[in-house]
Amino acid sequence: MHGCVAALLLWLSASSSAWASGPDGLYLMTRFMGGMLEMKAWYFEADTFALEPRAASKPFDFAEAERVAPGSTGRLERKGDRWTFHWKNGPSRPGRHEPGSGPGGCFYWDAGLFCPVQAFRPGQVLDGAYTGSLGSSRVGSSRTYVFTPDGRYRLSSSASVGSTGPTVSMYGGATNQQEGRYRLQGHLIVLSPDQGPEVTFSAFPFEPTADASKPGRVYVGGFMLKRTGP
Repeated sequence: MHGCVAALLLWLSASSSAWASGPDGLYLMTRFMGGMLEMKAWYFEADTFALEPRAASKPFDFAEAERVAPGSTGRLERKGDRWTFHWKNGPSRPGRHEPGSGPGGCFYWDAGLFCPVQAFRPGQVLDGAYTGSLGSSRVGSSRTYVFTPDGRYRLSSSASVGSTGPTVSMYGGATNQQEGRYRLQGHLIVLSPDQGPEVTFSAFPFEPTADASKPGRVYVGGFMLKRTGP
């Protein structure tokens, strides 16, 4: 796990640059909080933003994004190196902006590193197994997706909770299996389970390879998934 995190941060750092204009397009934010690595997808357009965007882009439908996920959009105010995120349905959050170094277009804000990422290409599919996890030794979850080029997916997910005290230790967990169809739409992945309602997540390829269907990593709804199989 630590090796994957180190490799990811190294890749992001090597991709950053100093620039004066505002952010535009899709970004991956990484930040260490409480000893854990936090990852979120952000979309910026004309000083307006959406966290974990779940609407079509260019032009981005911020009204639809807010309808799907209330409280996920807002306006960015930039005054020199002081950037304030004004949430549509929530408090404002000021912080200091710092440009990154090197090529790429990254910047720092509120202890987070924001780096631009590319959306899926029109007609792109995925091929292979991808695994990722979130949390700590006390509370955690993991997911493994197996995608096929014909638009099918298989998801295996698990969650665990643990607590250790002076005299009592408690542990619990749950697993889930799901199959269905998927489709990629720009910075979105739409999952249509064989049984259950359709769901949409922010998603994009990461660490591109010569074969677009087999990127080194794929981001899906807060999970950075590493390619683990054919």
